[in-house]
Amino acid sequence: FTYVTFHIEETLKGSTDAAPLTLRVAGGKAGGHVFSIGGGPAFETGGRHLLFVAGNDRYAIPFSGGSQGKLNFMRDPVTQEEILVDEAGRAIDGLREKKWLHGAVRLDRGGQLQRPERAAELVSQSGVTIVLQQPDVDAQTVPASRVIAELRAVIQSRAFAPGFQRTTVKSASPANVPATDPDRAAVHAQ
Repeated sequence: FTYVTFHIEETLKGSTDAAPLTLRVAGGKAGGHVFSIGGGPAFETGGRHLLFVAGNDRYAIPFSGGSQGKLNFMRDPVTQEEILVDEAGRAIDGLREKKWLHGAVRLDRGGQLQRPERAAELVSQSGVTIVLQQPDVDAQTVPASRVIAELRAVIQSRAFAPGFQRTTVKSASPANVPATDPDRAAVHAQ
């Protein structure tokens, strides 16, 4: 397991029993080997995230939907506004019927946010124009604050619905958190 400690800026739903909050995630580095679990999110020291936590200290991956339970705050490469990006590298532009809306901005293999380039346009001999899947390169990304406001509104609208659960996320048991050494160091993220 890897133990990741978070300093909580805001809780949108539920509560936590600790500040900071330590989550236990299956996988990590031990004895020179790296163990990973499919669907598990990755964290870097100093990262900033929107997390949907469930079953900490009970489940291998304590996030609703595995890696879908983690969104990363990043800067739009053009506007420099803070945006949310999912684990697949797609910008989040809002919510629709319990699903994220994805924008045109994506992460490249180097981890940099990129806007798509315009596709080629071909003109045949008869003058008919054929356009190959034009990405919407002029679309603006949606600021993270607006996406979070939408999420807050959805949570608030369902607060009194049957089945709505207000849960408390418990921090990982301190007895389980390993001592800090090079092969078993806890990752501290924001």
